[in-house]
Amino acid sequence: VAFMSENQDFEISSGCAGLPGRGNDRSINTRAARANKNPWQRAVEPSCPFAFERQVRAWVGAVALAMYSEEVRPALRAVVRSVGSGPWGAGLWWGDSQLMFLAMWIGHAVAAGSWGVGGLHLDYYLYSAFTENPGNQCLVHGGAQCKACLERCGAPPPDAFWLPGFAYAGVPAGYESYDAPASPPAAACPFASAAATLCGQKGLADVISAYSGATAGQLWADVEKVLRGAASAQHTDRHVFDVLLALRASSR
Repeated sequence: VAFMSENQDFEISSGCAGLPGRGNDRSINTRAARANKNPWQRAVEPSCPFAFERQVRAWVGAVALAMYSEEVRPALRAVVRSVGSGPWGAGLWWGDSQLMFLAMWIGHAVAAGSWGVGGLHLDYYLYSAFTENPGNQCLVHGGAQCKACLERCGAPPPDAFWLPGFAYAGVPAGYESYDAPASPPAAACPFASAAATLCGQKGLADVISAYSGATAGQLWADVEKVLRGAASAQHTDRHVFDVLLALRASSR
C-alpha cells in the first residue's frame, strides 16, 4: 500500500478554531513539532483538516481490504500477510510521534478485520535516527529507554538524512531554506542533551499493556478526551502517553 496521513503542512496552515495562535516562523514551528511540542499537532475537533480522527481515517482508508477494487482483493488476501511501518505521519509531516502511533494502532484495529480470519498483522519499527525526522521517534519510549534512544541518534553527516534545513536545531530565526545549514552550526539529532525535559515517564510498552484488553473504540475515546483536557493544545508540556495512562489508571 502507498498512502499518507492528512496532516501535511499543518505547521504552515492557517490553523483551526480552538488552537492557540503561534508565529509564522516555519523553522521555530517545525522544531517544536520535532520535539512533540507544537500545539497544532494535538488538533482534535472534527472540523479541523488535520485533526486526530483524520489520521485514523487515513490509515483505515489505505489498509482496509474493502477499500480496494473487488477484482484485486483475492490477490491481495493471498499475498499480503502483514504491514510494516515506521513513524508514519511523524516524518516530514511533523506529527506528534506518540499520537501518530495511536492513530495507526486504532486505524489498524478497525481495518484488520476486513482481511478475514487472522486479520492483518502490523509490524511497528522504531528508529533512533529515522531519515526524515531523526530522534523524534525516540519519544514514543519513556524514561531511560527514551534517553538511551536519543543518545544513539548521534551526529551522522547531513547526507544521511532527508531533512529540510529549516528543521535543524541551531538555525537562525527565519531560516526557510531546504538546504542543510552550514553556519551557524546546526544539528540533525539535537535532543540527547535535553532528554530530561523531552522524555516522558510512559512509553509504547506501557500503552500497549494498559490497553491490550480494551477495544479500539475505548482507546479512541480516551485519546480524544485527553486531547480536549490535560493533553490539549494548551498543555504541550505534558506528553500524551503520560496523560492517557493516568486517565486509564483512574478509570479502572
